[in-house]
Amino acid sequence: MNQSSIIPLIKPLYRLYFNIVDQPNRIASNGLLIADKPLWRDVSSHQGEWDADVSAQNGVQGVFIRASYGLIKDTRFPINYAKASNTSMFRSSYHALYPNLSQHPTIEGVPRVLDVEIQGGVSNEKIGWDCWDLSRVILSRDGIRPIFYSRTNLINLWFALWDTNDLDNHFWWLAQYLSSGAEHPGPYNLPNRVSSDRVLIIQTSSHKPDFPGEAESLSIDWNRWELGNKLQMLTWIQDNWHIGSPQDYGSWYTDIDLWARTQGFSSPHIPPGG
Repeated sequence: MNQSSIIPLIKPLYRLYFNIVDQPNRIASNGLLIADKPLWRDVSSHQGEWDADVSAQNGVQGVFIRASYGLIKDTRFPINYAKASNTSMFRSSYHALYPNLSQHPTIEGVPRVLDVEIQGGVSNEKIGWDCWDLSRVILSRDGIRPIFYSRTNLINLWFALWDTNDLDNHFWWLAQYLSSGAEHPGPYNLPNRVSSDRVLIIQTSSHKPDFPGEAESLSIDWNRWELGNKLQMLTWIQDNWHIGSPQDYGSWYTDIDLWARTQGFSSPHIPPGG
């Protein structure tokens, strides 16, 4: 029996466990209920079939879709990106960095978000400087620095040689979990020399199950917007992720990823809230 045939059998028990341990009505560190912090997803081929409509109907505000990892393209990216275009969720893409593989910093295929969580047998310093090179590429192309996804202890190791201004010129997406798998309410461990207002998103659980019908996988990542409630999130995105001429505002506001459009992924998109 393969894994895909086992998951439907054990998922009801898995959901039952999380109904017991998860407490979405707990007060989070920013004063909101966990359930009231805007929910985001990140999806990849690990989820198998993903239903973007189920995500949106259950209040997911945005999704980061894996475009590539190492030197390999995620085969589900075109499918998932197109699915997201039929919803009112924000959408963007990410690349999982494999430091042991040759990833030239001038390559075109570098999405807006960089997932950095694998050592790959290389030095801490090399990871830090590879990230800096990729950041320069994205800044040159898009006019904005990338978001880095990682864990606090890894950021402290790999970005130790960056100066404080460079750290605070980026936004951060941090992963912090509870051993139970339930969503972490915070407070989170802030990386050294990173200001709290530069932390956009906290991945609060990597083991919690999806909404019924959302994904084939046993679990899905739960990410919470850290800088306020939904209205504050929308205002922040409007103020900070709008680049270019006014006529580009609509596509930028709904897509937040110039890279995907340069790769031909420019499917029509329903504006958030409409």
